[in-house]
Amino acid sequence: MRLCHRLLGSAEEAKDARSEVFLRARQAFASYDRGRPFRSWLLAIAAHYCVDQLRRRALEGRLFSPADLAEEGLAAGGPSPLGAALARERRDAVLAALDALAPRHRAPLVLRYLAELPYDAIAELLGVSIRDVGVLLFRAKLRLREALDAGGFG
Repeated sequence: MRLCHRLLGSAEEAKDARSEVFLRARQAFASYDRGRPFRSWLLAIAAHYCVDQLRRRALEGRLFSPADLAEEGLAAGGPSPLGAALARERRDAVLAALDALAPRHRAPLVLRYLAELPYDAIAELLGVSIRDVGVLLFRAKLRLREALDAGGFG
């Protein structure tokens, strides 16, 4: 759900995507390779579906429309209430900056760091070469860093 929310930019779309992903996973379960981690297999299905949805949006000309995003409290780690509050503030800043990125910059970051997909899987999903994935991630991290610096969190 979190991967879909980050890629699609809306909680409502993420709920629809979650349902579709589990339906597709059920249909494709016979092709699951038990030698691979189940989580990676399921996240790959979710990533494929969400990237397809983003492509569909691009064709419809809605790819760069702003979205109203509300973060539903993810568990923040920290040994003390103060540490937890600071970690939550940093996480919220990073997620807000991530949400503010254009989908072409947000998608590679989400696929790599939230879905934990390897470069070759990201390349296949985005339809680019493995070398281009590195370039896309580098540029996306620069944009994210600029957004965080502009927000006073750098």
